[in-house]
Amino acid sequence: MNYYDAILSRTDDREAALSAGLANAKKAIAIDQRDYAVHWALGRLHYLEGDHRAAVRELETSININPNFAHGYYGLSVSYLFSGQPEKAIEFMNIAIRLSPNDPLMWALVGNKGIAYGQLRDFDKAIENLEEACRFPTAQFVPFTMLAALHAITGSETEAKKLLDRARELEPNLSVKHMRNYYGTADQEAFEVFIEGFRLAGLTD
Repeated sequence: MNYYDAILSRTDDREAALSAGLANAKKAIAIDQRDYAVHWALGRLHYLEGDHRAAVRELETSININPNFAHGYYGLSVSYLFSGQPEKAIEFMNIAIRLSPNDPLMWALVGNKGIAYGQLRDFDKAIENLEEACRFPTAQFVPFTMLAALHAITGSETEAKKLLDRARELEPNLSVKHMRNYYGTADQEAFEVFIEGFRLAGLTD
């Protein structure tokens, strides 16, 4: 639970949650170095603490052990996404989607492609993918918030407000800080376009 405590801001001490998660994952790997799921978990925790190099190393280990592990590619894609390598992020996200076409987290896979296109300033493709992500009935607050940011940037203020209202229904504690926590210590340049969009849409710190 340490990973989700940190990513969803369910703890008052995010650093302690991350440290506990990292310690537990390392203990598990010491028991079984071929457990691809534990390498995945460790990679995701490294991503949240901002150590993208370590995250990529663990996630690559995960998919080397199990080349059919869709969420390994998903995790690797997100690490590339928020370390300023959106082209690689799209490449690995497409592999994850191909491996798990009916994934219950498809909203997140498609949504992260939209975020990558947003980083590339290809706003048409970014909005197209994020709109698709929002149509999934299981979609959480993230794609609505990211899409609101892009609509604010491109001048669609009414649509941005509507999307942000929907995001707040799903996550009442939504803020710029909350989004920073959700995406870990993302590369500032990679995330800046969305930070600008959040504030234009009306999201506060």
